[in-house]
Amino acid sequence: MENKSTPGQRIKGFDGLRGISALAVIVHHTALTGTYIGDAAVYTFFVLSGFLIMGLLQKSRMQIEALQTSVMAELKKFWLGRALRIFPVYYLALAVMLVLGWGLGIHQDLTAHAGWYATYLQNFHIGLVSKEWGSFTHVWSLAVEQQFYLIFGLLFLAVPARYHLRVIVAAMVSCVITYNFVFSHTDSEITPYTMPMVGFAYILGGCLISMAGRRSRSPAASGFVGNAVIYLLLAVIVVTSLMPQAGNGLWSRYLPVPANLMIVASIVLYGGFLWTIANFQDAHLVRMLEMRPLRYAGQISYALYVFHFPLIQWNQYVLEHTGWIHSHLASANFIMTLIGSTVLAAMSMHWIERPVARAKGGIMARLSADARASTDSLRSSPG
Repeated sequence: MENKSTPGQRIKGFDGLRGISALAVIVHHTALTGTYIGDAAVYTFFVLSGFLIMGLLQKSRMQIEALQTSVMAELKKFWLGRALRIFPVYYLALAVMLVLGWGLGIHQDLTAHAGWYATYLQNFHIGLVSKEWGSFTHVWSLAVEQQFYLIFGLLFLAVPARYHLRVIVAAMVSCVITYNFVFSHTDSEITPYTMPMVGFAYILGGCLISMAGRRSRSPAASGFVGNAVIYLLLAVIVVTSLMPQAGNGLWSRYLPVPANLMIVASIVLYGGFLWTIANFQDAHLVRMLEMRPLRYAGQISYALYVFHFPLIQWNQYVLEHTGWIHSHLASANFIMTLIGSTVLAAMSMHWIERPVARAKGGIMARLSADARASTDSLRSSPG
């Protein structure tokens, strides 16, 4: 069995899936606000993160067990790598929003609680304090991912690789139980949605399918079965994501299923969809996801996600106060946001993310060399 999440090994279709997910979030926040399409996109991002991160962490843990490096050295590399990937664009956007807020007297919900956002704790503020959405609250999911990296990065590097599966299953069960408790003891839909346990459960689902790896199969069987399974799972995702939102979640109107079981079913659905894409690389849908525009959208998807919501609010302000367009405001806002956020995300990728990535490569290489030298020194020392 070959592990398909091997670091450095590109999986076809994943960039396109990121791109579609980012576009789905924009659609959700402009044209289809009363559906679950935004939830579907966020869940996809979470599962993707877990799938890819688990490969990195397992590789690092195997190097630790081979006495090629240490837990602290790999943890430093992992946390620094995540910070260099996520922080520049995020803090740039946050700084711009705060400057506009302080200078123009807008975004008061953000400027009054900037400390939560500066420390990546905004999901707790949104879910436990304000219990409402605001001008920059869409970044709650980024906080959940960072919290996952802090906790489970250390856990997966410190625990022997042979126990990783047990850790994942135990953590997923704990997250689902905790979610059910919070869901049952709050009158706010926002609270259980933004707390870490839901996001953690989806990310752990990605970790789980990453460990499942890839099995070889005949091309004929792969083509028929792969296309059938992928399109079936895709159909379920599309149908459920386009349903009108219910009062207390999908299950309250459409399915008489407890909240915790619905979360498990959703993780299986999105995890299974990702697993089939990774395992049936010649499927029709994978080839479509490899189209250049979708791949490019996936490459800029992070900045696209960060920048789009402030642009939506700005465009809405312009459209409502200028009177340029009197009808179809949602469609106009979608087009303006799509163009504006794409331009900003492309600029971010070329002027911020790629230069940082090049610098990151050098930093990671030096840290790896230092870790090897330190390990060699310890192994060669007497006693």
